[in-house]
Amino acid sequence: MKYSLLIAIYFLSCASVATTLPSSLLNQVTDLENQGKISEALTILEQYKDHNSTSSTYDVAMAQAPLLRKKGHYNEAIELLLPLQKIANLSKEDQYQIQKELGINYRRQVKTIEAKKHYMAALALANELEDKNLQAQSHSNLGSLYDTLNDLEQSMHHQVKAQGLLENSDNYELVATNFYNLANLAQRLDDLSQSEYFYKKALEFDIKTKNQMNIADTSLQLAKLVYKRGDLEQALPLLNNAYTRLADVNAYENMATAKHTLMQLYLKIDNQHMALSSAESGLNAALKSGSTLSKIYSYFNLIELHLALKNPILINLYLSNTKELLADIDNRILNQKQHGYTAIYAELIGDYKLAAEQLKLKNTLAESLFEEHLSQAVEKNKKQLTAIEQQQRIDDEIQKNKLATAQMNNQRLEKQIWLLSAGIVLLFSTLALVLYYFKHRKALFKAKLYQYSLIEKDKMLADISHELRTPLSVLKLHIEALELDIQENRDLAYSKINGKIAQLNNLISDVYQLSQAENKTLTLNLQQYNAAHIFTEYEQDMRRYVCSHQLTFLADIVIAEGVEITVDKQKLDQILNNIFTNACLYTDSPGHVRLKVRANNQELFIQVDDTSPGVGKAHIGKLFDRLYRVEESRSRALGGSGLGLSICQSFVELMSGNISALPGKSGGLCIRILLPISNK
Repeated sequence: MKYSLLIAIYFLSCASVATTLPSSLLNQVTDLENQGKISEALTILEQYKDHNSTSSTYDVAMAQAPLLRKKGHYNEAIELLLPLQKIANLSKEDQYQIQKELGINYRRQVKTIEAKKHYMAALALANELEDKNLQAQSHSNLGSLYDTLNDLEQSMHHQVKAQGLLENSDNYELVATNFYNLANLAQRLDDLSQSEYFYKKALEFDIKTKNQMNIADTSLQLAKLVYKRGDLEQALPLLNNAYTRLADVNAYENMATAKHTLMQLYLKIDNQHMALSSAESGLNAALKSGSTLSKIYSYFNLIELHLALKNPILINLYLSNTKELLADIDNRILNQKQHGYTAIYAELIGDYKLAAEQLKLKNTLAESLFEEHLSQAVEKNKKQLTAIEQQQRIDDEIQKNKLATAQMNNQRLEKQIWLLSAGIVLLFSTLALVLYYFKHRKALFKAKLYQYSLIEKDKMLADISHELRTPLSVLKLHIEALELDIQENRDLAYSKINGKIAQLNNLISDVYQLSQAENKTLTLNLQQYNAAHIFTEYEQDMRRYVCSHQLTFLADIVIAEGVEITVDKQKLDQILNNIFTNACLYTDSPGHVRLKVRANNQELFIQVDDTSPGVGKAHIGKLFDRLYRVEESRSRALGGSGLGLSICQSFVELMSGNISALPGKSGGLCIRILLPISNK
């Protein structure tokens, strides 16, 4: 998130500063800060302190602290700030600035408990002052903190709250920061178009402030977005331009980020020399920044690069460096990544015992994080459920005529959820979505999200709840953006809302099918079919589908005319459609997807293979586990539920067949199905 929430003069906005430090000094410090000349600004403040004995400790310290922070000297800033809390008779504005600055510095050190304590104290003071700008700043800072903790729902709550408070604000820097944070959040939710809109809005307000550091920072984020979108040709000059802007203001931390992104880009275009040069430049910038996070991510980038280059000596060195940095940080997400990299390194050098130990530690951290998030969600739902239900009844009555269509969709979802709960002996509370209302030419609507209440801690429910979180968060982001009228394209926003509802609907449908299969309540419509006729039809359909993805379709079908199979045709269609859909989604063009079919006296052999990035041996055996994804390539961004292959396995087994996965001969993934031949 953006941390330069206010320029130096804003940190000195309290009355005591204005009367103690001359305006000419403030202007000089501010100009130097905006140019990135932080050291020069600090020198001026030190000289003023030395030659002006009447200057208060508070005023000079509060001028120095944000400058030290921007240089990455967080401990020095904290040492200046902590004694200020004991000064008697400070105004609430002064107390607010101290708490806010302490929160920012602790967050930059990834000391999230301390950061939250000071951020909450700052928010309480802002509320007492009834100052909307300070309230917005506090909520924005809390949103950044929750993003660090990977709690996107809370992050979004605070950023949207800040947006509402800043609706008529003339503090352009705060407005820019909030748009910037919303852009980061939208990007985390894989909504790149919305993220781009928010970044452009942030840049618009950055330019109004003439703060060159913030302009450079936002330019970097837009360049990274173009890269993430896959437009490498456009991203390369944008990243280099952003790096130049950042270097002009000595923004070392963001310089490191720019170089790391360039490293990834060069790897994609197979330029290892430039990738290595960029990674090393990024590390040098990170070391100059003093930021612990920046150094950790710099080493992680170099580890990934040298894993690809199979250079165990340097990998071990960088792992040692990150281990040392992580020793002082209570961050399970970063430690989880460290264990993952160590496991890969151990496998590279043949130390399989160490690899197993590190994977176990990684999985333990992942489970603890999930259990913690789940526990928090359950507790929250227990407290909110009664109030939500009461409010929902009132809102439903008021909006009954306006929400006919939405209520039909809601009823369908509700029905499916209750069917699911009956199938797996679990209770999902009603998911009520999208209450539309209109006022003053703005299309405003709210969503009251019913989340699950848990009867028992079942792994299936835990997995499903986790899968629901991201589409629900995306829904809420778009709904809140529409409510505040900060959507660039309202039609597109409505379309995305409908898309996420459809995604939730598909997930519920998949779970319902899977629960039927597992509980032996699914009835198949088994009939005898001529195998050659069926696969002639499939070949035509699959060829059109594969070619629509700019891929090559290869067919190798040899079946004697008299071969018959007993299957549920609809379920077989679903199985093959799922397998071909996966193959096309994860295979880059140019590439191919192959269908091979053979028959002997007893079995029909079906094989689909592709030229996708493939799946490692450690993951092959887990592909049919419900909700399992291979993180590197099988991404949620592609919209799948993670249940497709589990459903396929259930259907195949109900038809007395067998399904398996193995590495493909062309480097991708191979799925094999065996179905019994019908007796003549």
